[in-house]
Amino acid sequence: MLFGVALLTERTMDGSPRRLPAAERRQGTVFDFLVPRSVAALVDRPARAIPLALLLIVVIAAVDYVTTYEARLAILYFIPVALATSTCGRRWGVLIAGLSVIAWGIAFESQHVYSNPAFFYWDCIVLAVTLLLFVELLARLRVALARSDERFVRVLSGLHAAVFVTDHPAPPATCLANRCNPVLSRR
Repeated sequence: MLFGVALLTERTMDGSPRRLPAAERRQGTVFDFLVPRSVAALVDRPARAIPLALLLIVVIAAVDYVTTYEARLAILYFIPVALATSTCGRRWGVLIAGLSVIAWGIAFESQHVYSNPAFFYWDCIVLAVTLLLFVELLARLRVALARSDERFVRVLSGLHAAVFVTDHPAPPATCLANRCNPVLSRR
């Protein structure tokens, strides 16, 4: 789940999309430890995530306008961009990133803090490129997680012995190493 959303489709190794059967839908990702389940339930669907991302853009732009140039809040635009990209994909992430740059530009242009307009446009371009790179990284992470889950299921289905998971206080890498290497499991 990316922010509480089970992926219904994924990209195969050749890059073509494939609809996942219900049994193969992912139920956890790297983002699950960042966002509590109660918050993730609020944005588990694109119909909820996109309006929330738009609302966040408006709120951040309003606060950015009120604080003028004394507090640079451009980094907060990463939150709605991450929400849209992780929930809805690359296209929505690019759209929200573009809207974020426009909102930031409107909030800062009215303040007339730049001596030359070229500096203002340069800052807009830098923010846009940064947000677009962030969208691309999150989109690639989403695809990589889907591929790793596919490989993991393939490996597990090829095992002859049963594998089980327990709640162990050690970090996951240590638990995996202990189960795979009998020497490490003897303490």
